[in-house]
Amino acid sequence: MKQYARIFGYLGAYKGKIVLYFVFIILSILFSIVSMGMLMPFLQLIFTGKGMTNDSNNVVIQGINDLLANSLNKRGPVNTLAYICVLMISFIILKTFSSISLM
Repeated sequence: MKQYARIFGYLGAYKGKIVLYFVFIILSILFSIVSMGMLMPFLQLIFTGKGMTNDSNNVVIQGINDLLANSLNKRGPVNTLAYICVLMISFIILKTFSSISLM
């Protein structure tokens, strides 16, 4: 147990960097999930107009589905697809910057 206390004593000087590290890890994970994991439901909404096949109880997924459904009704499929492409590229860039910041 004394060994752990000694290690944590050394880590005290790096407290701010450790917190910043975990913030960037969480951001990287979130942007990765959004950029790749949500791509198929977005494209399904564009090309079929039905939205996601499974009704999720997740508030975030439902919010994104409603946002895209409204965009599809207002802008049409081509402009909504462009909107999705810009979002995906933005999330991939943010994920990359979050991952690079960890090094």
